[in-house]
Amino acid sequence: MNMKDKQSMDTHGITCKSKDVYYYKDFRYERLADAVRYAEIDTERRRLNGGNS
Repeated sequence: MNMKDKQSMDTHGITCKSKDVYYYKDFRYERLADAVRYAEIDTERRRLNGGNS
């Protein structure tokens, strides 16, 4: 966001909140619980396959 955008937001009373995004490998999650669950599933799958993806 540049200074002009910030000034426009201030002028109009517009606010912005950051949104957390979690990554596991090439996957993107909006909820930490989803990322953790997939990581657990993926880890177990690799363990059962002898370490192969």
